[in-house]
Amino acid sequence: MGILIFIGVIVLMIVILIATMAILVSKNNNENKTYSKILSGPSADAPKALIVYQPSMSGRPDKIAAKIAEGLNDSGYEVTLVYPNAKLSADISEYSVIVMGSTVFAGQPSKALLDYALRVGDFSGKTVLLFSNGGMEAAPELDLFDPAMKDTVKTEKQKFLANDGSFGEKAYELGKKLAE
Repeated sequence: MGILIFIGVIVLMIVILIATMAILVSKNNNENKTYSKILSGPSADAPKALIVYQPSMSGRPDKIAAKIAEGLNDSGYEVTLVYPNAKLSADISEYSVIVMGSTVFAGQPSKALLDYALRVGDFSGKTVLLFSNGGMEAAPELDLFDPAMKDTVKTEKQKFLANDGSFGEKAYELGKKLAE
């Protein structure tokens, strides 16, 4: 009798874990409402950067994107921050720097973000940063963007670990480095 209760508890825990993962993955893949914020550059002819990121329940991608934007903006860029969605223009011709990022669940970045990158399709002549936020140090999830990254000037990949308390400073410095 005791073994049946133990097995029942284990099965229940597995079902709860699977349901939780399904909810998290589903939320990470949702196209969020339209969001756009522009940080003005020092002049009308300032270079432009686009940051497209999938927000999450933790708020980490929002904070990372904001710090990267701050570093770019402090380096003289006009920066536009947006969420990925089907209505977001795939015309990136006015931007010299493109940043895309999301939280990772079950080894997958945001489907909305990946779909946007594939819709853009041509990043030639651009400097691109791909970032992810998650618990595992390896970042193979960013390799899913490789088919869309052909002919870029420079593509950099950055993993921000969920337990890294200094992610803000790192993101800011990364923004400054992108401006070089």
